Amino acid sequence: MVGERSGLRGRGLLVVMACFLCHMGLGFTYLPGALQADVTTELGLGRASYSAATQVRNYVVALASPGVGLLLVRFGARPVLAGGVAILCGAALCLSGARDWWGLVFSTLILGIGLTAVGDVTVGHAVSRWVSRSRGSALGIVYTASNLGGMLLVPLVAGLSEAHSWREALRFAGFGALGLLPFAALVRSPRHDEVASELDASSEAHGVDMDLQQALRTRSFWILFFAHFAYFAYAVGVVEHFITYLRDAGVPRSEAANHWGRAIGLGIASKLAFGFLSDRIPARHGMLILLGAIALSSILLILAPRQPFLWLFVIVFGFSYAARDVVTPLIVIDCFGLRYMAQIYGAIFPTLLLGGSAGAILAGMCADWLGSYRPAFGGLAALNLAAFILVLALRRERDLVSVTPP
Repeated sequence: MVGERSGLRGRGLLVVMACFLCHMGLGFTYLPGALQADVTTELGLGRASYSAATQVRNYVVALASPGVGLLLVRFGARPVLAGGVAILCGAALCLSGARDWWGLVFSTLILGIGLTAVGDVTVGHAVSRWVSRSRGSALGIVYTASNLGGMLLVPLVAGLSEAHSWREALRFAGFGALGLLPFAALVRSPRHDEVASELDASSEAHGVDMDLQQALRTRSFWILFFAHFAYFAYAVGVVEHFITYLRDAGVPRSEAANHWGRAIGLGIASKLAFGFLSDRIPARHGMLILLGAIALSSILLILAPRQPFLWLFVIVFGFSYAARDVVTPLIVIDCFGLRYMAQIYGAIFPTLLLGGSAGAILAGMCADWLGSYRPAFGGLAALNLAAFILVLALRRERDLVSVTPP
């Protein structure tokens, strides 16, 4: 039966496992932070200049994602994943040889390309092609790999740096990444007789799936674009300033860091929980639950650091912010179909650059000029509430295409 072949079993299960292991490469995202003290000391850099160099990776991820989406539609996930793994190796080796600030910038640029290639768009595309009946659970499992990769890689590299040097630690990580290449080779697109994918089902019931050009002419694409702009503005703003926000309110540094660590740790559970939930409710309902929780957490953030609002924020934010990884590919498929999901999802990713930069800068400006983060956090809460309301207007755009006369 179609449903039996489209679940987590057989070749589909093998592809999910391979994607999980390749997605662990996102653990390289955390390497610059883990090695900051060593690198800045040896190269004579300040923390601000070091951060300016390492943040280049976020710009690259935002700008390269549309191109990766095009490559996935044209060539499939296998060459993109394999290339991404090789680029991660090269980036780590380049970083290990950096001698000045410009060397860091160049190495981080290469790192951003590798992270994009093994990132959310690529594994989301590959898994969604193989799994339909348990797609949410499969995506939830795979996307936890980025958290696991960071949890394993950071202490390993930090320990090697302490015992030898940060350069040796990066070389070890770079060559170690090549061990993911055999798993990238296991990922391929399904043949028609292997799985009745969402691609085939949508073609029969709802006409041809929408490509990027068609999606750009719909209101649902721009609703999702705005919702992700609001999300990244808020999430990046919180990542950059949460601990400082608590410290300004008199919370000890260790306690503030512990609260932040709990929120990050809950991200693993949230991906699994939303994956399980997404298999049982419509994608639009999952998006509403996600953005509703994000909006609630942004209101709780304004009320923090007073108790019990601080603990409530940690719980609600922790269980919602990471789940975006799972919910987004599902809502893109629901609105536009599977065939061009990677292309459309990639076109949404520039909001990481636009929103993330705006949120972090706005929060910093308010803290510097007004002496408080709350005005910025209030503005971000308003953005999240607007996104939640707009998502009510999402629709299955491919249904409308199917009833449009030729």
